[in-house]
Amino acid sequence: MQNILCRVTRACALLSVILVPLQLQAQSSIPLDTVRITAVSRIPTSLVTPLRSVEVIDRPRLERMAAVTVADYVAITLGVDVRGRSPAQADVSLRGSTFEQVLVLVDGVRVSDAQTGHFNLDLAVPLDLIERIEILRGPGSAVYGADAVGGVINVVTRRGSSSADARAWGGTFSSLGGAVSGGSTTGPLRVSGGTDYAKSDGHRPGTDFELVQGRLGAELSVGGGRLRSDVGIGARDFGAADFYAPYPSHERTRSSTATVRYESRPDSPWSVGVTASTRRHSDLFTLVREDPAIYQNSHVSWQSTGELVARYAPADPWGVAFGGEANDLRLRSARLGDRNETRSAVFSEATLGRPRGAMVNVGIRADRSSTYGEFVSPSAAVAVPLHSSALLRGSVSRGFRAPTWTDRFYEDPGNVGEPDLRAERFIGSEIGLRLFPSSRISVDVAGFARDAKDVIEWAKPVGATPATPWRTMNIASATYRGIEAQVSAPDLLGVDWRIQATGLRFEPKGADGFAGKYALRPVTRTLGLSASAPILPSLRLSLDGVHVTRQDEGSHLLANARLAFGWRAVALTVDVLNLANDTYLDASAKDAAGRAVYVGARWSLR
Repeated sequence: MQNILCRVTRACALLSVILVPLQLQAQSSIPLDTVRITAVSRIPTSLVTPLRSVEVIDRPRLERMAAVTVADYVAITLGVDVRGRSPAQADVSLRGSTFEQVLVLVDGVRVSDAQTGHFNLDLAVPLDLIERIEILRGPGSAVYGADAVGGVINVVTRRGSSSADARAWGGTFSSLGGAVSGGSTTGPLRVSGGTDYAKSDGHRPGTDFELVQGRLGAELSVGGGRLRSDVGIGARDFGAADFYAPYPSHERTRSSTATVRYESRPDSPWSVGVTASTRRHSDLFTLVREDPAIYQNSHVSWQSTGELVARYAPADPWGVAFGGEANDLRLRSARLGDRNETRSAVFSEATLGRPRGAMVNVGIRADRSSTYGEFVSPSAAVAVPLHSSALLRGSVSRGFRAPTWTDRFYEDPGNVGEPDLRAERFIGSEIGLRLFPSSRISVDVAGFARDAKDVIEWAKPVGATPATPWRTMNIASATYRGIEAQVSAPDLLGVDWRIQATGLRFEPKGADGFAGKYALRPVTRTLGLSASAPILPSLRLSLDGVHVTRQDEGSHLLANARLAFGWRAVALTVDVLNLANDTYLDASAKDAAGRAVYVGARWSLR
């Protein structure tokens, strides 16, 4: 352990020259959350946030991180496992889950793809339009239904700031990109929008990519309520060599989203929200890039949702929410066939508690699918202050994950789906402790457990030849027992610190004699350190590093750094990804990208 810690911290040595003594101030009570975390609850109160393990990557922190994609932002966050293939595509997991067991939202609207979780991060959201990223670690099925097994990631977009920004960057692997974004507020109308572009030759042959995405949003005060609309589009063309099978493949995806939402009297105790959203995703996969006639697969998936939620949150310390939703899912595919599924759900939730006092939250959701039947997801969470600077919390919940169309029907020379897969079921529990020993230090420790049945995995017999296809199967059961801890110390000794560690014990049953692609290879240990500090008044150095150990694989160090210089309306950045140039395997079981350097410039008009 000491050797691992040294590897993570050695990249921070440069920061030590700026440390200065700082007298700590006593903390008299548990601080209150000031931002409502949408990923945790549908109740418009911040009371629910202390009950669960949740982290928010806010805009100032996003601007300090070295990143090319959303996946780069979350990859070094506590409990998150990102398995990239290239900046064009990455799988994201939480607490040992698979990428299919994480629900992805944009502004609280589901964007997880019913065809396959490989497309969950096809967000059609330019990086400069992200206001914050909320990460709920642990089950969220009682709030959002299917797929929220390991947790929920909610990307919240920026809205209506009066500004205009332009950015350009370039670097390793012949990479280059640019972005423009802006917003305006005129009376009751707020508008924001932006677009970005990136291209690269890729870190190995056959991983080149070209990406473009844009988004436009508007918000208008109408009849005492708020009417909000958003449209987005994303286009990705990328080499997919060895992504899913040992072939020089190519992939082209297109994502388009649209959302309209009206919330009546959001500042009054009673409010009603109505949301209509749709997401269309197309994917053209060519098995052998230079010879499409060998095998080519074209998919178009379309998912539309309508939701109605009523909320009551008076000045007294309690709140309720209840409502329902309906979903229509469609797939038109040359290889998977034409598929239709309808889903509906009703849900309710209640919270009672006082700031800095005891709190309780209970919720229940009933889902019905035309494909996998009915499922009920209850949850309960409590928090009790042990001291003016200590909060004990606990939660238990039940949930499920529906097999995707790819799980059931996909077939190519390297992969074969199983039409009769059963839905995954699980029960999750957690107990945690938050400590605030001073005004500049917070400690969050949590132990969690998850008992899963009918876990879905792409597997094949141990020792099988490379030509043997992967097949989907239901593992009889699996247990997950883990612990995670994080220490945050903003502006301690002049440096913003964040130290994190996780441990996971994973025991599958019913998978003896099989090797797995995803579910049987979770991350079992991490140890990380983040630090950010000004070197000069206009120069800041930030570092994020995490040492990762994966089941039945070796360990590696993922470290990224950003040096940022700001002068008036101009900001210059130098980003280094994989600072240690460590070698490890990506989601394709091939070498991930080595050290990469990117230089960028931003011009802002406010």
